[in-house]
Amino acid sequence: MMMDQRLAKESVLGVVVLLAMTLIAYFAGIDPVQRAREKSRQQHATLTQLRASVDKAERELVGLREALASTKAAATGSITLVSARMLSQRLTEIPALAEGEGVKLAEIQPGGPVAMEKCQRVPIRFSGEGTYAGIVRFLDTLRAELPDVEVTSLSLFAQPGQKTGSARFSADVAWFTLPEIAAKPARPARGAAAAANATRGP
Repeated sequence: MMMDQRLAKESVLGVVVLLAMTLIAYFAGIDPVQRAREKSRQQHATLTQLRASVDKAERELVGLREALASTKAAATGSITLVSARMLSQRLTEIPALAEGEGVKLAEIQPGGPVAMEKCQRVPIRFSGEGTYAGIVRFLDTLRAELPDVEVTSLSLFAQPGQKTGSARFSADVAWFTLPEIAAKPARPARGAAAAANATRGP
């Protein structure tokens, strides 16, 4: 009788130990699977967000290109040119227009004037940062307020980690001005002219 009870207890204990080992093996195997699935789910969600941001940036970039094309088209019309001596004023007006649209210029640098058939072209390069929408508004305002300025190139650079829709950019513009009048050669003094005529003889 005692032997039977001992065997029964040992059998029950063996079953409990086996069941415990089975449960440990099960949870030890399923936990890494659950962690892998959760990581995969998080990565998928992140990828979905990135795709949405890229799609939005591409749509806004199309708007920027359209604004640039519109600026170029407007520059072909008849505009009133001013003297290149107003360069300092232009270098003040452009950042002010940008600031009015929430765009901050970090640098603005003019180049040397280039003579053309009926005018001069002064290249100006500037860079800064702002939202895509703000950059579009800035280009529209620049075209409306300064029709003698034509945007010739525009580059955008995404800012990872910054707020959505924010970007750095750089642009080259051409400012068209009145041609500078070449200085007239100085007239020789009367005495020098008379002396020159005397040496020539009759």
